[in-house]
Amino acid sequence: MYGSVPQNIFELTMSIEVDILRDAIRSLKATGKDGFEGLLALALGRITKNPMRLAASGFQFGVDGQGEDRNNPVCFEAKRYKSKISRETVLTKIADLGRRDDEADILWVLGATVEIPNQIAQHLQTDGLKQGVATLLLDWNDNGVSSLATTLANAGDDIGEWIAVRAKKDASAIDLTRILDAMRQTAEYQERWSSLRFQFSASEISTGNATVNNKIWLAETFKSSSMARQRLGQPTAPESSEIPVLPRQEIQDEIVSRLAANPTVVIVGEEGRGKSWVAAKACLNVPGFAIIVGAEKFEGRTSSQLGSLIVDELAKQCGDSAGTGVRWEKRVRAWQSQPPKSPFVVVVDGINQRPDIKWVHILTVLEGWLVNHGGKLIVTSRPTYFQKNVQGGFHPGRPINVQNWSAKERDQILQQRGIEQNWLDPKTKESLCNPRLLGIALSVLPVKKDDAWKGLNVERLLFEHILRTEKDQYENVAPADLCLRLSADAQRILDQIDGNSDEMPTPVFEIEARAVAESRFFQAIPGPHGGYKRLCCANQLTDGSPLSPD
Repeated sequence: MYGSVPQNIFELTMSIEVDILRDAIRSLKATGKDGFEGLLALALGRITKNPMRLAASGFQFGVDGQGEDRNNPVCFEAKRYKSKISRETVLTKIADLGRRDDEADILWVLGATVEIPNQIAQHLQTDGLKQGVATLLLDWNDNGVSSLATTLANAGDDIGEWIAVRAKKDASAIDLTRILDAMRQTAEYQERWSSLRFQFSASEISTGNATVNNKIWLAETFKSSSMARQRLGQPTAPESSEIPVLPRQEIQDEIVSRLAANPTVVIVGEEGRGKSWVAAKACLNVPGFAIIVGAEKFEGRTSSQLGSLIVDELAKQCGDSAGTGVRWEKRVRAWQSQPPKSPFVVVVDGINQRPDIKWVHILTVLEGWLVNHGGKLIVTSRPTYFQKNVQGGFHPGRPINVQNWSAKERDQILQQRGIEQNWLDPKTKESLCNPRLLGIALSVLPVKKDDAWKGLNVERLLFEHILRTEKDQYENVAPADLCLRLSADAQRILDQIDGNSDEMPTPVFEIEARAVAESRFFQAIPGPHGGYKRLCCANQLTDGSPLSPD
């Protein structure tokens, strides 16, 4: 009991002395270099090492003053009030600042001698995010540690004297200096300053806000196949609860490790194994922000236009949180001299789907651009296409190969959905190791109904797969056309057999670039004569039937 008395006395004394400081500040003139505006300008200039200039009277674009250093745009609004601050007096300032597009980042500091209500504080932050303006509120909280008082206590030993000379309320320089010094020595104020001191950089706050909004945008996109299709052009939804996904943590750890040591990571995988999903999941795991750009976005683009494409996608996939495109251009340009602390990641997804693009040149230029701006590159492709068409001229190191689900992983997913192992024959179970085929089966067939699953076979799964790829817009070939073509190829083999030819029937046909590049039902034949052959799954499709009528 005895030990608590000095502490209580100290807290009471400290509270009284903080009130003395507050009353002295409130007695200052509201404007001018000898008023509250001048005090805030002095403190901010010292802390940011960016001397502040007060704005002239009249329309001020939402600021009472701003820093001289245009590379670190800090501006402020000073409100010397004794009663409540009104919503209308501050919210319009953010809109005015949003009209300034000549800075890459802007930090707007609101200094107030009263407490800013929580609702107004939230609205300021929300509006700031929309306008690409970082906000910092320095107010006076009578029931806690004041952020304004904390800032003044760390702005120099002569702040107390500065206030005493100009305050209308009787307060000595010695008393005010002692009060500010006591604050610096108090644990609560030290803890407040340890977090507050890092919030005076416009670029760091804006980058942090952009990262938060980017993660939110990606998470919303990946939770819904329809949302992913709308935003990214394909239903990449690794966060969806309706689709069977396991974390594949080893691959994720390898991606993060490779990105830390290399400018580019290539992820390859055969059809339906989930390479795009692995890359999407990596976007959520990297510390900085990340964007996904489909291969189709590069059609018709020259190498000189790649930077503008990335800037546009950054603005969109950061939820437009950083304001206008002009501001994003300036921010990205600034990264050449001062890159973000955590590298941002650009995923170029599915290059095999656009085989006519000169990917060696595009990826080489893009990698160089990202290196110069503090970024990293992830590329996804089918292995055959990448090895044959890209790897010879673009050398990012050994690709990460995404495999099918293991039997154990497949069984774990089936068990989670209530599907018994004895419902499926061995061949069908093997096909369900393909993540996309398993996802299609689970989305089309009713779970926990053995009669729906007992008749399932590979042929029906593959046919449903064709219908789904058209719906998801993976292919440029309509299902009916593809099936007719596969049937025609199969008929040629049957004709060879019926003709009693001395030569063995062969599934090798004339070359077709897109079919081979896709490597879904066709595979390139090595050698100088080229050509392609049908895979076994294509043969099975010729007499398959759909799982569902649509």
